[in-house]
Amino acid sequence: MSDFEKKIQKFNKFYLWLVIAVGVVMVAAITVAVYVSVFAGVIVGIVGALVYLLLLSDEMKRSLGLWYRRIDGGISVSVISPKGKKAAKETERYIPERLMRLDVVAIDAPEGKDAPDALAEVLYIPRSVKRIEAGALSGMVSLSRIIYAGSAEEWAAVVCEDELEEIEVICETQSEEQGNNEDEIS
Repeated sequence: MSDFEKKIQKFNKFYLWLVIAVGVVMVAAITVAVYVSVFAGVIVGIVGALVYLLLLSDEMKRSLGLWYRRIDGGISVSVISPKGKKAAKETERYIPERLMRLDVVAIDAPEGKDAPDALAEVLYIPRSVKRIEAGALSGMVSLSRIIYAGSAEEWAAVVCEDELEEIEVICETQSEEQGNNEDEIS
């Protein structure tokens, strides 16, 4: 199992426990609303939702070096500078195919105070990604190679609004017409 697979597994466990904890808080909020005060129950519910959002985004940034937002059809992620000394030394970045039980369908530019990952040299992109927004990869100044999990035909179907002329793209799966295992696209 690769380091990234271990990180995803750890994140998925964290996410499951977070959902369970927030579920318990929501049951407590309903109980408080019914037996004590509706206002107090609403406050407990809001606190539970805020804790969920804060813990989820912080853990995703810290462990995966990703920021996310929900969009139609799945999740869009931004590759940001990961938190932690060990993560900052890694030069390979991975975008998972699924996060929080939703497909990762797009890559977009980091927003706000999150800086793009300037140290990443290789970016692994799953075949679930169908769109790369303008500016999504432009801050990744060390990026020299993209490894795409699909075929060259699938890569050609990805809507890419960012400049990739200086980046080597390697497709991992073979097309039906070609017999080799990796297609290289310039």
